[in-house]
Amino acid sequence: MIGLASCNATEKHNVPQWQQNLISTIPYKIKEAQNLSVQSVEGRHILQAKDGFRLVLVPVQDDVWRFVGMESVSVLGLMFKNTGNTEMILDMMLGNEGATGWSNSSLGRTVVKTGEEMPLAVALGRRSVWEEKPPHPAYLRMSGLPDGHFSHWHTIDPKRVKDLVITCNQKGEHSFELAQMFPLQKMDESQMGKFPFIDKYGQYIQKEWPNKVHSDKDLLKGIAIEKKLEEEYSEPTGFTKYGGFKEGPKFEATGFFRVERYKDRWWFVDPEGYLFWSYGADCIGIQFAGQTPLEREPSVFQGFPAKDDKKFGQFYIKLDVEHNYALLEDVPHYDFTAANLYRKYGRDWAEKTVEQDIKRLKYCHLNTIGAWSDYEIAAQKKVPYTVMLHYVYAFAAPKMPDPFDPETRAGLRKAMREYPVPFKDDPWCLGAFVNNELHWENRATELVPAILGYDQRNAAVKKETTEVKKVFRDWFKEKYTTIEAFNNAWKTSFTTWDDLLKVTDVSVFRNANSDDCSALATLFADAFYKMVKEELKNYSPNILYLGSRFHVAPPEVIKTAAKYADVISANIYSYSPYVGRYGVTDKPVLITEFHFVNTAGSNLGGGLRSAQDAVQQGRLLRAYIAEAVNNPQIIGAHWFQWRDQNVGGRYDGENYDVGFFDIVDMPNEELVRAAEESGRNLYNCIK
Repeated sequence: MIGLASCNATEKHNVPQWQQNLISTIPYKIKEAQNLSVQSVEGRHILQAKDGFRLVLVPVQDDVWRFVGMESVSVLGLMFKNTGNTEMILDMMLGNEGATGWSNSSLGRTVVKTGEEMPLAVALGRRSVWEEKPPHPAYLRMSGLPDGHFSHWHTIDPKRVKDLVITCNQKGEHSFELAQMFPLQKMDESQMGKFPFIDKYGQYIQKEWPNKVHSDKDLLKGIAIEKKLEEEYSEPTGFTKYGGFKEGPKFEATGFFRVERYKDRWWFVDPEGYLFWSYGADCIGIQFAGQTPLEREPSVFQGFPAKDDKKFGQFYIKLDVEHNYALLEDVPHYDFTAANLYRKYGRDWAEKTVEQDIKRLKYCHLNTIGAWSDYEIAAQKKVPYTVMLHYVYAFAAPKMPDPFDPETRAGLRKAMREYPVPFKDDPWCLGAFVNNELHWENRATELVPAILGYDQRNAAVKKETTEVKKVFRDWFKEKYTTIEAFNNAWKTSFTTWDDLLKVTDVSVFRNANSDDCSALATLFADAFYKMVKEELKNYSPNILYLGSRFHVAPPEVIKTAAKYADVISANIYSYSPYVGRYGVTDKPVLITEFHFVNTAGSNLGGGLRSAQDAVQQGRLLRAYIAEAVNNPQIIGAHWFQWRDQNVGGRYDGENYDVGFFDIVDMPNEELVRAAEESGRNLYNCIK
């Protein structure tokens, strides 16, 4: 029976932090129970199912729950006990009217082992406060705020929550109990406006957690913890020096990575001819963790060093950042991670950090250095690495290169030649990504108007028009012959063909012809991916082209990318590695970003997908990798990111507890153990 204090594994699930919230129960009733038998007794429900099921919970009296006021919910919990004989993976969707998996809802997932009792959890993603009434300027675009507010692009209205849908897609017999619904984490306005809130180590002052650092001496505890992890999880055996699986089949050794089908599924094949499933992390090193923007009030910081401090003044740095798709140069930051590593290792901290990160990759059983990682790590040539190519290009639209402009091709050539790690025909290079999350939009009818209506006057290099607009104009002239025919098809009112070159308002093309847009999206994508393929193969013939790391794209663009890229790469932030439209081509898929952020950890943000604690963070990683490995089209997955982000947020505000290591270089043991276990079992499908 589920009770107020009858939770197993109390220490693991931090029950003292939320148990008091159980008294704030939120009444609910079962509206639907598909493929379930239900018995309800005095506020608890005993349920049984065979194979998958769907359960819908709704308010008892009102039409909606109002998760605001005294009981404002940051993370919703529902007490659950797994009384069956198998581990259960439960998906939750908290929804407003008209909720889908991508709108008017918040999503969650909890993994519950047999016999365990714990809350199922879903964090409420709210609209960014920066869009409406920004809080105190000291919080500087922060995604997560001290009051428990989690910003997300996928939002829910907490005042009108219609239902909670719980699903399970696993085969087998399941039995479980449900009890109290309650605020697992509450909103707390009293935490706002308390300054300072960032201590001298870059940690959040207003919260305590295991292994929080309070003195320089505490930093050394991490060394002892890691020695135990290294002893427990030694470097994996049975693999080539590149990480290929020596116990599997042997293919031709070409000296470079390639992709190949084996038994109806895709694989990388390493330079020695062995199967390789790319299991890695992004941002390995320190260049994308701990750098805190300083454009805020000094009262935010406690014990902050002066710029002329002989030891710690060196960690005042300036970075180039992107804001609203514009490059901002030399923005002042302070690098807390580097400062803490200096405290921990001394003068040669940089060299020791590189050495230690290589050791960590080995004992975490990660075999790939993903995108955004430090060049110094890749240059060691001890773990396969990916190239992340960015370059100066002419714009076709916001965050879209113009492949018809010679400036774009020249910029790409220059970036390849000057890449800090010479990757030309390097056997340690898994492949090259070119660009990241370009704004392909979701539909061709959005992409083509964005190009035709782009205001090139706002570009860094101002031009009268773009080359791609000229190409599109000529395509229209050939198809329609007269401007009147074009106007009729597109419901526009241009006088001459050259008027198309002068448009700076996307709304002019609100009635874009869908067939034309499909053809032009294909034309544009073909020019782009063909250009990249030509330049990459000209520079380094034996290096794989890993695509452009999609986050959105119309089907026409994905299909065209598959003509030229060796791999379709995509950032897939979901609880399950569902490849969707990226899997419709006959090319392998590499998941280049995913994560689950610990909402109860040392930082404030909720992430793009959340976990209720570090234990669930590790379990969700295991489940994701296990499912990805068993998908015949997926050939790898990379966790975002290696280290925690800083509590004050990077320049765009992300401040997630997401790393294998935190800002004071302490390991997230639950995540490390989960990573190691997953890495050890990558090749079970062929053993």
